[in-house]
Amino acid sequence: MALKNVTAVGIAAAGLLLAGAGHAAPIGDLRAAVKRADWPTVLKLAQPLAEQGEAEAENDLGDLYCGGNGVPPDYARAAVWYRKAAEQGFAPAMVGLGQLAENGHGVAKDAAEAARWYRKAAYAGSGDGALYLGLMHDDDGALTKDYAEAARWYRLAFQHGEPIGANNLGLLYSYGEGVRKDAAESARWYRKAADGGDADGAMNLAFAYEDGAGVPQDWGQAYAWMRKAAEHGKATAQNGLGYLYETGRGVTKDYKAAFAWYAEAADSNNLAAVDNLARMYRFGRGTKPDLEQALMLYRGAAAAGDADAQYSLGDLYYRGRDVKQNYAEALKWCRKAADQNNADAETTLGVMYEDGKGVAADAGAALHWYRKGAENGSSEAEYDLGLLYAAGKGVAQDFAQAAKWYRKAADSDDPDGLAALGRLYVDGKGVGRDAVAAYMYLSIALRSYANDDENRAAAAADLDTVAEKMTDAEIARARKKAADWKPVDA
Repeated sequence: MALKNVTAVGIAAAGLLLAGAGHAAPIGDLRAAVKRADWPTVLKLAQPLAEQGEAEAENDLGDLYCGGNGVPPDYARAAVWYRKAAEQGFAPAMVGLGQLAENGHGVAKDAAEAARWYRKAAYAGSGDGALYLGLMHDDDGALTKDYAEAARWYRLAFQHGEPIGANNLGLLYSYGEGVRKDAAESARWYRKAADGGDADGAMNLAFAYEDGAGVPQDWGQAYAWMRKAAEHGKATAQNGLGYLYETGRGVTKDYKAAFAWYAEAADSNNLAAVDNLARMYRFGRGTKPDLEQALMLYRGAAAAGDADAQYSLGDLYYRGRDVKQNYAEALKWCRKAADQNNADAETTLGVMYEDGKGVAADAGAALHWYRKGAENGSSEAEYDLGLLYAAGKGVAQDFAQAAKWYRKAADSDDPDGLAALGRLYVDGKGVGRDAVAAYMYLSIALRSYANDDENRAAAAADLDTVAEKMTDAEIARARKKAADWKPVDA
C-alpha cells in the first residue's frame, strides 16, 4: 500500500515556499532566498522577522533547524519555532509539529499528538496534513489501521492540492481496502494524481494500461505514462520503461535505450533493474556481451534478496548455461527465490524433484512445488501438474484434474498445455470426446509452436489424425473457433 516518501520532517519545502501578506519586501526577499536554497541569507532574514512574530518566518526557522540547513540540526529548537507559528494558525508549521511528534524528534514520540496537529493542519487547508493523517491509518501507519479513514483523508488531501492523495486513493480502490474494489475508479484517481505531477500516479496509470485494469489495454499509453514517471526519477518506472524498450511494447524495440534505463534504475539500487541489466550483459543486448559483469550483477541482486535474480542465478546453474552446471547451487538459489513465491523457481524445484537432479527423486515433492508454481501463475507448472495427474505420478491418476490444469496452461497460450488438452479431447479422457475441440486446441498449439520444430511436427501429426475422422463442416467450425480464440485476459 502507500508508502511515506518523506524524510523525518519532509514538509520543510511546503512551508518555506509560501508567501506572506505583511512585511512585503523582507518576506519577498526571504522567499527568494528560500527558492535558491541560500540558507545563510534565509537565517539572516528570518530571524528578525520571527522575533517580531511573523508566523511564516517562525516556520522558516523551524525548517532550518529541522533540516540542518545553515545551522546545526536541532529538533528541539525546530519544535519551538514550529509551535510559535502553529499557534498563529500557520498550517505548514502544524504539519511540522506533527512530523516531529510522529517520529519523536525534539519532542516525545506521540502518535495521537501527531494526528492532532495533522488534523488541525488539514482543517486549515493543508494537503500535507490530510495526506499524513491518511498515512497514519494506512499500512504501517502509527494509528490503528483503518482504510476507510485513510481514504477519507487522502480524498481531502487531493482536494487541498496534494496529488499523492489521489494516487493513494487509487491504490485503495485497486485493492478494495476501505472502499469498494473498482479498477476503473482506481485508474481514474491515478490519472488525477498523474495530471497533478505525481510520479507514482503516472507509473501506476502506466501499469493499469499494461494490464488493462480499469482502462483498455494500451501499450502506447503505458509507454507515455511510464516515461513521465521515469523522467521524474522514479526508479521503478525507469525499470518499467527499460522493459518496454526491450520488448518493443508501445515503442520501437531499442536495446540500447532499454540498457540505459535499466542502468539508471540500477544506479538507484532498484534490484529488479539490476537483474534486468545482468540479462542485458549476458545476452549482449544494448551492450557488448559480458558474462563476468552479468554474474556479478546477478550475485549482487540475489544476495540482496531479489527473488528474480535468485531464480536467474539458480536457472543458470541448473541448465549449465554460461557457468558450470551445479545442481546444489541451483537448488540453493531456487529455494531462496521460492521462499518469496517466485513461480519460476517453484517450477524448477518441481522439475528437480521429479527428475532427481541435485536431490533424491520425489514425486510428492514435485507435486508440491508444481502446485505452488501453478498457484502463483506459472503456465509451465500448470502443464507439469497436469502431466503428474495424467500419469498418476505422486498422486492418484485423475484425467479430470489433468484436464483442469492443462486448460489453465492453455488459457495462458502455453503450447504444451494446448496440445495436451487437445489430445485429451481426442481420447475422451477427463473430458468428453470432442473432435472439434481437439482440432481447435491442436491447431492453436501448432501456431504457438512456431519455434519448436519437434513439438510442432507432433502436433501437426495429431491434427491430421483427428481431421481424417471429421467432416468438412466440423473442420470449418473448428478452424473458426481456433481463429477466434484468445488467451484468457489477453
